[in-house]
Amino acid sequence: MEDRELIRRIPLLVDCQGRPERDASGRLWFSCHGAVRFVDDTKTGENPPVGTLPLGFEPTEFNMESEGVIWMQPMSI
Repeated sequence: MEDRELIRRIPLLVDCQGRPERDASGRLWFSCHGAVRFVDDTKTGENPPVGTLPLGFEPTEFNMESEGVIWMQPMSI
């Protein structure tokens, strides 16, 4: 899916850090405004609900394992 279309459907992505990634269930994970957020945008419709994990850091990279484990790395200096 083209980035502009994805941003239109999930406007929070305009301010996200790093590159969004999909987990084994198809949810899109991204960092934005000091928290990790995830959304199931595979269903039709506009503005899907967004879940939030307030971790205290904003990962810039996600590594998804097929078993469901999600590794999150902050920006390295």
